[in-house]
Amino acid sequence: MQAAVFHGNDRITIKRVAMPDVGTGEVLVRVSRTALCGSDFKLWHKGAEFTAGHEIFGVVEQPGHRLHGRRCAVYIPLHCGHCAACKRGDTQMCLEVSSLIGLEPAGRLCRICSGAGKLFAAGA
Repeated sequence: MQAAVFHGNDRITIKRVAMPDVGTGEVLVRVSRTALCGSDFKLWHKGAEFTAGHEIFGVVEQPGHRLHGRRCAVYIPLHCGHCAACKRGDTQMCLEVSSLIGLEPAGRLCRICSGAGKLFAAGA
């Protein structure tokens, strides 16, 4: 599949990359739209080879999944679901996992991505 790769010095290329693996608790999402934020812009400009994009909207592309075919947004803070912060519902403050999609793991300026954590489905 194709993904946009930022190389720094304001350069972007479209490269062929492997289809994502789907881990436990993840689904495939066919990306319809993704947005860039200030953190993406700074890395694109200053230099860091990565695939950006962590505001992700798409369609669940996983036959058999209860949301297959539904439009969705992907919740980007990765979290454990078990620590005190997660149990309070403050998953963005997770004490065990401190990362965002688009920083680590790679972002979602691509055709299909794996979605970890929460999906917000349209009409759900």
